[in-house]
Amino acid sequence: MYFSITGFSYLFLSFALGYFNYRTFKYWQKEKTIVSKLWFFISLLAFLFAFFRAIAGLFFFDNPSILKTSIIINSIIQILALSVISYFNFYIKFSSRLLPWLGFCSVFILGLISTFLIIFIPFSPFLEPSGSINWGLSSSSFIVLLTFALKYFLFLIVFIPLIIINYQQFKNASDVFLKRRALTFIIFGVFIIVISMLDFFVISVFKTNSIWRDLAIVIATFFLLIALFSNKEKN
Repeated sequence: MYFSITGFSYLFLSFALGYFNYRTFKYWQKEKTIVSKLWFFISLLAFLFAFFRAIAGLFFFDNPSILKTSIIINSIIQILALSVISYFNFYIKFSSRLLPWLGFCSVFILGLISTFLIIFIPFSPFLEPSGSINWGLSSSSFIVLLTFALKYFLFLIVFIPLIIINYQQFKNASDVFLKRRALTFIIFGVFIIVISMLDFFVISVFKTNSIWRDLAIVIATFFLLIALFSNKEKN
Protein backbone atom coordinates (compact mmCIF):
# COMPACT_ATOMS: atom_id res chain seq x y z
CA MET A 1 0.00 0.00 0.00
CA TYR A 2 1.75 3.13 -1.23
CA PHE A 3 -0.32 5.88 0.33
CA SER A 4 -0.58 7.10 3.87
CA ILE A 5 -3.71 6.32 5.87
CA THR A 6 -2.20 8.47 8.61
CA GLY A 7 -2.22 11.46 6.27
CA PHE A 8 -5.88 10.89 5.34
CA SER A 9 -6.94 10.43 8.97
CA TYR A 10 -5.32 13.73 9.93
CA LEU A 11 -6.82 15.39 6.85
CA PHE A 12 -10.28 14.27 7.99
CA LEU A 13 -9.46 15.57 11.46
CA SER A 14 -8.27 18.90 10.05
CA PHE A 15 -11.63 19.37 8.27
CA ALA A 16 -13.47 18.78 11.55
CA LEU A 17 -11.16 21.07 13.51
CA GLY A 18 -11.37 23.67 10.75
CA TYR A 19 -15.13 23.67 11.18
CA PHE A 20 -14.66 23.75 14.96
CA ASN A 21 -12.40 26.77 14.50
CA TYR A 22 -15.03 28.47 12.34
CA ARG A 23 -17.64 27.85 15.02
CA THR A 24 -15.41 29.25 17.79
CA PHE A 25 -14.65 32.27 15.59
CA LYS A 26 -18.38 32.94 15.26
CA TYR A 27 -18.71 32.42 19.01
CA TRP A 28 -15.95 34.98 19.60
CA GLN A 29 -17.53 37.47 17.20
CA LYS A 30 -20.86 37.10 18.96
CA GLU A 31 -19.76 37.09 22.61
CA LYS A 32 -16.68 39.39 22.47
CA THR A 33 -15.28 37.92 25.70
CA ILE A 34 -11.84 36.69 26.71
CA VAL A 35 -13.25 33.15 27.05
CA SER A 36 -14.58 33.11 23.50
CA LYS A 37 -11.30 34.60 22.25
CA LEU A 38 -9.28 31.90 24.03
CA TRP A 39 -11.45 29.14 22.55
CA PHE A 40 -10.85 30.59 19.10
CA PHE A 41 -7.06 30.47 19.56
CA ILE A 42 -7.22 26.96 21.05
CA SER A 43 -9.23 25.61 18.13
CA LEU A 44 -7.01 27.45 15.61
CA LEU A 45 -3.86 25.85 17.02
CA ALA A 46 -5.56 22.44 17.09
CA PHE A 47 -6.48 22.87 13.42
CA LEU A 48 -2.95 23.92 12.47
CA PHE A 49 -1.53 20.87 14.24
CA ALA A 50 -3.84 18.47 12.37
CA PHE A 51 -3.36 20.29 9.05
CA PHE A 52 0.45 20.22 9.14
CA ARG A 53 0.40 16.58 10.26
CA ALA A 54 -1.93 15.82 7.32
CA ILE A 55 0.36 17.56 4.80
CA ALA A 56 3.41 15.71 6.09
CA GLY A 57 1.57 12.39 6.09
CA LEU A 58 0.03 12.76 2.64
CA PHE A 59 2.94 14.16 0.65
CA PHE A 60 6.12 13.34 2.57
CA PHE A 61 5.45 9.91 4.09
CA ASP A 62 8.44 8.54 2.16
CA ASN A 63 10.78 11.35 3.27
CA PRO A 64 12.05 10.63 6.81
CA SER A 65 13.91 13.95 7.17
CA ILE A 66 10.79 16.02 6.44
CA LEU A 67 8.71 13.83 8.76
CA LYS A 68 11.24 14.42 11.54
CA THR A 69 11.07 18.18 10.95
CA SER A 70 7.27 18.08 10.96
CA ILE A 71 7.33 16.39 14.38
CA ILE A 72 9.31 19.30 15.84
CA ILE A 73 7.05 21.90 14.19
CA ASN A 74 3.94 20.12 15.47
CA SER A 75 5.47 19.92 18.93
CA ILE A 76 5.84 23.71 18.99
CA ILE A 77 2.19 24.11 17.93
CA GLN A 78 1.22 21.66 20.68
CA ILE A 79 3.14 23.71 23.25
CA LEU A 80 1.32 26.90 22.27
CA ALA A 81 -2.08 25.17 22.33
CA LEU A 82 -1.45 23.56 25.73
CA SER A 83 -0.18 26.87 27.13
CA VAL A 84 -3.29 28.74 25.96
CA ILE A 85 -5.53 26.05 27.45
CA SER A 86 -3.62 26.31 30.72
CA TYR A 87 -4.18 30.09 30.65
CA PHE A 88 -7.88 29.42 30.02
CA ASN A 89 -8.11 27.00 32.98
CA PHE A 90 -6.46 29.43 35.38
CA TYR A 91 -8.56 32.32 34.06
CA ILE A 92 -11.79 30.43 34.72
CA LYS A 93 -10.85 29.10 38.16
CA PHE A 94 -9.02 32.14 39.61
CA SER A 95 -9.84 35.84 39.58
CA SER A 96 -6.24 37.09 39.72
CA ARG A 97 -4.80 38.43 36.46
CA LEU A 98 -1.35 37.06 37.35
CA LEU A 99 -2.27 33.38 37.75
CA PRO A 100 -3.40 32.78 34.13
CA TRP A 101 0.00 33.89 32.88
CA LEU A 102 1.64 31.68 35.50
CA GLY A 103 -0.30 28.76 34.07
CA PHE A 104 0.68 29.71 30.53
CA CYS A 105 4.39 30.16 31.28
CA SER A 106 4.81 26.99 33.37
CA VAL A 107 3.30 24.78 30.65
CA PHE A 108 5.19 26.65 27.94
CA ILE A 109 8.57 26.14 29.66
CA LEU A 110 7.95 22.43 30.26
CA GLY A 111 6.79 22.13 26.66
CA LEU A 112 9.97 23.75 25.38
CA ILE A 113 11.99 21.21 27.39
CA SER A 114 10.04 18.33 25.80
CA THR A 115 10.57 19.80 22.33
CA PHE A 116 14.28 20.21 23.01
CA LEU A 117 14.42 16.53 23.98
CA ILE A 118 12.63 15.55 20.76
CA ILE A 119 15.56 16.94 18.75
CA PHE A 120 17.80 14.21 20.20
CA ILE A 121 15.37 11.33 19.64
CA PRO A 122 16.51 9.01 16.80
CA PHE A 123 13.36 8.89 14.64
CA SER A 124 13.28 6.37 11.79
CA PRO A 125 9.77 6.83 10.35
CA PHE A 126 8.46 4.37 7.77
CA LEU A 127 5.18 3.37 6.17
CA GLU A 128 3.71 0.15 7.53
CA PRO A 129 1.99 -2.34 5.17
CA SER A 130 -1.34 -1.09 6.56
CA GLY A 131 -0.56 2.40 5.20
CA SER A 132 0.01 3.95 8.63
CA ILE A 133 3.14 5.90 9.48
CA ASN A 134 5.30 4.31 12.17
CA TRP A 135 7.67 6.81 13.81
CA GLY A 136 10.34 4.12 14.24
CA LEU A 137 11.19 4.85 17.87
CA SER A 138 13.18 2.70 20.24
CA SER A 139 10.90 1.94 23.20
CA SER A 140 13.95 1.05 25.33
CA SER A 141 15.51 4.49 24.92
CA PHE A 142 15.47 6.53 28.15
CA ILE A 143 15.14 9.83 26.28
CA VAL A 144 12.07 8.52 24.40
CA LEU A 145 10.37 7.46 27.63
CA LEU A 146 11.30 10.71 29.37
CA THR A 147 10.07 12.87 26.50
CA PHE A 148 6.76 11.06 26.11
CA ALA A 149 6.18 10.95 29.87
CA LEU A 150 6.69 14.72 30.05
CA LYS A 151 4.47 15.28 27.00
CA TYR A 152 1.64 13.16 28.33
CA PHE A 153 1.96 14.73 31.79
CA LEU A 154 1.37 18.13 30.17
CA PHE A 155 -1.66 16.82 28.28
CA LEU A 156 -3.18 15.42 31.47
CA ILE A 157 -2.63 18.48 33.68
CA VAL A 158 -4.10 20.73 30.97
CA PHE A 159 -7.01 18.71 29.59
CA ILE A 160 -8.36 17.12 32.78
CA PRO A 161 -9.11 20.55 34.34
CA LEU A 162 -10.56 21.67 31.00
CA ILE A 163 -12.92 18.69 30.95
CA ILE A 164 -13.92 19.27 34.59
CA ILE A 165 -14.66 22.97 33.93
CA ASN A 166 -16.89 22.14 30.98
CA TYR A 167 -18.56 19.27 32.84
CA GLN A 168 -19.51 21.67 35.61
CA GLN A 169 -20.96 24.05 33.03
CA PHE A 170 -22.79 21.14 31.36
CA LYS A 171 -24.27 20.07 34.71
CA ASN A 172 -25.27 23.54 35.90
CA ALA A 173 -26.46 25.17 32.67
CA SER A 174 -30.22 25.42 32.22
CA ASP A 175 -30.01 26.37 28.54
CA VAL A 176 -29.89 23.41 26.14
CA PHE A 177 -27.50 25.21 23.79
CA LEU A 178 -25.02 25.88 26.60
CA LYS A 179 -25.19 22.22 27.63
CA ARG A 180 -24.48 21.09 24.07
CA ARG A 181 -21.61 23.54 23.68
CA ALA A 182 -20.05 22.36 26.94
CA LEU A 183 -20.49 18.75 25.80
CA THR A 184 -18.69 19.58 22.55
CA PHE A 185 -15.73 20.95 24.50
CA ILE A 186 -15.75 17.87 26.76
CA ILE A 187 -15.63 15.56 23.74
CA PHE A 188 -12.81 17.68 22.30
CA GLY A 189 -10.78 17.26 25.50
CA VAL A 190 -11.41 13.51 25.89
CA PHE A 191 -10.58 12.92 22.25
CA ILE A 192 -7.21 14.71 22.60
CA ILE A 193 -6.27 12.68 25.70
CA VAL A 194 -7.13 9.37 24.01
CA ILE A 195 -5.30 10.15 20.76
CA SER A 196 -2.20 11.43 22.56
CA MET A 197 -2.14 8.31 24.75
CA LEU A 198 -2.31 6.10 21.65
CA ASP A 199 0.44 8.07 19.89
CA PHE A 200 2.74 8.46 22.89
CA PHE A 201 2.48 5.09 24.60
CA VAL A 202 0.37 2.41 22.93
CA ILE A 203 1.94 2.89 19.49
CA SER A 204 5.44 4.20 20.19
CA VAL A 205 6.34 2.42 23.43
CA PHE A 206 4.40 -0.84 23.25
CA LYS A 207 4.91 -1.27 19.49
CA THR A 208 1.31 -2.00 18.52
CA ASN A 209 0.15 -1.52 14.93
CA SER A 210 -0.08 2.18 14.05
CA ILE A 211 -3.37 1.61 12.24
CA TRP A 212 -5.15 1.68 15.62
CA ARG A 213 -4.08 5.29 16.13
CA ASP A 214 -5.47 6.29 12.73
CA LEU A 215 -8.73 4.43 13.29
CA ALA A 216 -9.08 6.13 16.68
CA ILE A 217 -8.57 9.52 15.00
CA VAL A 218 -11.31 8.80 12.46
CA ILE A 219 -13.77 7.54 15.09
CA ALA A 220 -13.07 10.45 17.44
CA THR A 221 -13.47 12.89 14.54
CA PHE A 222 -16.94 11.47 13.80
CA PHE A 223 -17.96 12.04 17.42
CA LEU A 224 -16.60 15.58 17.31
CA LEU A 225 -18.54 16.34 14.12
CA ILE A 226 -21.74 14.91 15.60
CA ALA A 227 -21.29 17.11 18.68
CA LEU A 228 -20.62 20.19 16.52
CA PHE A 229 -23.60 19.68 14.23
CA SER A 230 -25.94 18.84 17.12
CA ASN A 231 -25.84 22.42 18.39
CA LYS A 232 -25.49 24.17 15.07
CA GLU A 233 -28.91 25.78 14.99
CA LYS A 234 -28.32 28.41 17.69
CA ASN A 235 -24.94 29.65 16.50
